[in-house]
Amino acid sequence: MLSVLVLTSMFAIQPAVGDVAINELQSVSFVAPEHVFSQPFSAMELDSPFLDAADRTVIRGQAPGVVYDEEPVQANLGNQQYLNEPSAMQASQWNPMAPIWPGNPMMSPNGVHGGQAPFASVQGINGAQPFRYGWTRKLDVGFLPEESTNSAGGGSTGFEVFEVNTEFRYTAPLPTQWVMSFAPQFNLRTWDGPTTPDLPGDVYRFGADLQLTSPTVGPFTAEFAFNPSLNTDFDQSPGSDAWNWDGHGALLVRASPQVLTVLGAMYWDRVDDQVLPYAGIVYTPNDYLEIRALFPRSDVSLFLGTPWGIPQWLYVAGEYHVEAYEIGNLATSTSRKIQLKDWRIMAGIRSDACGVQSFLEGGWVFDRSVKFSSGGGDFDISTGFIARFGIKF
Repeated sequence: MLSVLVLTSMFAIQPAVGDVAINELQSVSFVAPEHVFSQPFSAMELDSPFLDAADRTVIRGQAPGVVYDEEPVQANLGNQQYLNEPSAMQASQWNPMAPIWPGNPMMSPNGVHGGQAPFASVQGINGAQPFRYGWTRKLDVGFLPEESTNSAGGGSTGFEVFEVNTEFRYTAPLPTQWVMSFAPQFNLRTWDGPTTPDLPGDVYRFGADLQLTSPTVGPFTAEFAFNPSLNTDFDQSPGSDAWNWDGHGALLVRASPQVLTVLGAMYWDRVDDQVLPYAGIVYTPNDYLEIRALFPRSDVSLFLGTPWGIPQWLYVAGEYHVEAYEIGNLATSTSRKIQLKDWRIMAGIRSDACGVQSFLEGGWVFDRSVKFSSGGGDFDISTGFIARFGIKF
């Protein structure tokens, strides 16, 4: 179905609003909806935050066991704080039969340049989405087929991963004009192989992601996140190594309507504790292209059109990914922490229809390594394929 939509979108005809063509409107670009997930430990869908104000950050923080997605940065923080109900009398410029949200601050309620600023935007079409207050749900699944390993213990067998990532996020405004977001998270990993060292078949992550976004003062907006999580195989009672304490802080600076700069840092509690940049630039030169040159996840999105009234984007992405869990050894009644690290390059399609965002992507995972906190047995995994599908509603 997705492939049909993509081919159809190539022939989509650009609509016009009144006497003004869409590409002439002075709006922020068509911001692609965030990925459903980036990593199980993402604080601000990065899934975990900026461009897509509606659902949080552009970049995604990581927590072990989080999905490999990330969320967008808010393209127009502070100017799109409230999302009003659509009017039944307002027709979408893409689909005459569908209702439309009021225009964004740079457009009139019907989307024509030069009108008043109603402080909202057409979801998935007119620039960055505003914050979506209330509950949003995310689910994605991923599969990394069996690839060969090379361990110091002499074992040489395959390693395969199947993953499930879920999140229930609640977003609400505070009396101080800050916006608060809280998300219980659950992540499952099933591992098949290797024989040496012997790994558990399943590991779990239970996280709680808290995010705070300040009101915009001039071009500046601040963002903070704290994401503690319990990561274990439950072979034994969880110890201190089962807890990961992740977080990040960032300052978002809107240099121009097309450029958003993100300056910040994040902390990942793993076998190798890491303090990394949470930074980059989001560039939206027009209504069809968005470039998120960010860390730990960057992507380039191209708006394909709205076949059958369904906005779709084609994207390519790169991501640095690290997970960590406490695993036990029933024979020795001991436990230790395991860290899985890799880099990913993916291509996919995102859609936004009837309040449901979805994505389907595939790519390659490389520079894969597994490290233990004690006992040795570190090994590498060969470069392999990854496929993921997710929804958000």
